[in-house]
Amino acid sequence: MLSGCANLGAVQEFAKTSADSAAYTQLTDEYVNSPETSKLYTLENDAGERARLDTLAAERKPQAARLMLMHQALAGYMAAVGDLAADDLTEADTQLDGMFDAAVKANYVDETTGAPLRSIGKILAEAAMNGYRQRELNKVIAAANAPLQQLIAHQLALMEGYGQSLANERAMQIRHQRVLHAMARDKGREPVAAELIWERSNLTAMQFAQREKAVPKYLETLKQIAAGHQALYDNRDNLSNKEVAAQIKRYTKRIRAALKAARTPSDAAAPAAAKP
Repeated sequence: MLSGCANLGAVQEFAKTSADSAAYTQLTDEYVNSPETSKLYTLENDAGERARLDTLAAERKPQAARLMLMHQALAGYMAAVGDLAADDLTEADTQLDGMFDAAVKANYVDETTGAPLRSIGKILAEAAMNGYRQRELNKVIAAANAPLQQLIAHQLALMEGYGQSLANERAMQIRHQRVLHAMARDKGREPVAAELIWERSNLTAMQFAQREKAVPKYLETLKQIAAGHQALYDNRDNLSNKEVAAQIKRYTKRIRAALKAARTPSDAAAPAAAKP
C-alpha cells in the first residue's frame, strides 16, 4: 500500500497513453470487415469466391466480439490505473460487463479468453465499489498483472492474423483491377477507363502498403504496454522513485511513437508507377 499522496505523474501518463492505444480499433475494424471489403474485388459471376468470403465473415464474428472485449478491458483498466495514480476515484465499466455477458451468451468467449477478462472486470469493480485511491494502486497492479499479461498475449495472437488477412485482400484487389484494366484495354475499347483504373490501382497499392506497415506498429504498442505494466508490477511498492519514473516514461514514449506510426493516414498520394 502506498502511503500518502505521491507524485505519480509518470504512471498517469503511461496509463493514459496505454488507454488511448488500447481504445484504437481501426485495424480491428478493418480485419473484421475485410471479407465484405474483399467481395468488392470479385466479379458478379464468381459465386464460389463470394460464398467463401461469406463463410469467412461468419467465422470472424466471434473473433470480433473477443477482440472488442480485449480492447475495452485493456483501455478500461489502464484508465483506472491513471485515475488511481492521480489519487482519484475510478468507475466500474458497466459497458464492459454488458459486452462480456452478451459474448458469453453467444458462445463467442472461450475459457482461455474469458478467464483474464473476468479477472480484470472483477478488479475494476472492486476498485470502484470500495473507493480505491492512490494508496491501493500497488494492490490493483499486483492483482491485475497476471491476467493483463494473459489478455495481451491472447490479443497479440489474434491480431497476428491481421497481416495475412490484409495480404489476401490486397491480392484480390490486384487481380480484380488487372482484370478490369485488361478488359478496358482490349482492342483499345476504353482507353480513358484503362488509364483511370491504372491510376486507381497505384493509389490503392499505396494505401495497402500503409495499412501493412500499421499492423506491426500497433502490435508493438501492445507489447510495450505489457512490458510497461510488468515494470509497474516489479516496482509496485516504489512507484514514486525517480529511476522507476524514468523507466516508465521510456515505455510511454515507445507506445506513443508506435501508435502514431500505426495511425499514419492511408490516403496519401501514391507515387507515379510505370505502366505495363
